[in-house]
Amino acid sequence: MIMNYITVDEISDILDELEVEYEIDFDGTEDPIITCVMSDEPFNLAPLGQGPFYDSFLLRTVIMPDLDPGEMCNQFNRTYHYACAFTSTIHSESTDQEDETIVAIEQAVMLYGGVTRDHIILTFHLWEAVLLQATNFFNGPINGRDELDKD
Repeated sequence: MIMNYITVDEISDILDELEVEYEIDFDGTEDPIITCVMSDEPFNLAPLGQGPFYDSFLLRTVIMPDLDPGEMCNQFNRTYHYACAFTSTIHSESTDQEDETIVAIEQAVMLYGGVTRDHIILTFHLWEAVLLQATNFFNGPINGRDELDKD
């Protein structure tokens, strides 16, 4: 079946099928933000368009980079063409704390013209790979072997 739009219930069904942990927050508005965790990597899913029948959605994660975030975003965007990385600044409300630069990575998923449910599922698998690649790219590989190799 070709889908030109998606509902929150249909998104929930797909996330359940993929065994993604998630929580839906309507935050006082009609349009929800879905907070998710896939392969231990957190991200947000924001349905876009006129609800309850959304014609697109946005996947976004935030990373606290170890290295120069601006240059790393440029390198990421030259290397990975499935998502876009950019910097943003979190301004501290306290005068004794410095502002913090973060990296946000986004992937827009459009349903215009129609897509299949399988296409949306494969898009989530691609997003999972982007999440894992981005974590490694901006902060280096994280696993027990790397710690052992340092000794």
